Amino acid sequence: MKVYFGASVSLDRSMLPVYQEVVANLKKLGHTVMSENVIDPTMPVGGGLTPKELFVREAKLIEQAEVMVAEVTLPSWGTAFLMEHALSHGKKVLALFYKDASTPLPYMIEGHPDLYVAHYSKGNVRTVLKKNLEDFASMDRRKGKLIVIDGTDGSGKGTQTELLLKYLEQHKVKNKYIDFPRYYTSFHGQMVGRYLAGEFGNKESASPYLSSLFYAMDRLTARTKID
Repeated sequence: MKVYFGASVSLDRSMLPVYQEVVANLKKLGHTVMSENVIDPTMPVGGGLTPKELFVREAKLIEQAEVMVAEVTLPSWGTAFLMEHALSHGKKVLALFYKDASTPLPYMIEGHPDLYVAHYSKGNVRTVLKKNLEDFASMDRRKGKLIVIDGTDGSGKGTQTELLLKYLEQHKVKNKYIDFPRYYTSFHGQMVGRYLAGEFGNKESASPYLSSLFYAMDRLTARTKID
């Protein structure tokens, strides 16, 4: 993926070696870093550009990128603005915070609903980057909507499902239908069946927490079928 990397470099370059490690690992993972100038130790403040020229250049790079990785351990108004610019253009933003930092992660970053925040160290930076960027790529592949039809016995789930599937078919909308519990194709679905058959006790003695866990795990493990 095309990655825009942002970090605090104008006033404090004490973390430059860490930034270089992040960028090096992004490249080793096969990504294209569009802002390598950030890790250039000889780069003058502003890169020799006027403030307006710098603004235009960085904004365009973000708009061309697929995702932004921002190192937010050291506070930076510039990085904060670039993160918001990326979000406003529909880009996913991964905010990295160094575990050994002497200052805490700012609340405004930790609490931002649209940011993906990850804590990292020199030893696991590649793992953190790999996991999060793979998750981003997976999100981009998911184009559909998830519809859940739930209810007690006799509530009309089957009728609603039949009508919905018929509608989708008539309008030539591709769909994937999963019927829960998956009694025959899932371990947890089989456990639901055993629970309903009374193997773990009758309704009065069997643990309701156990049954809830079986039902929940049956749905959770269906994630790979939805992708």
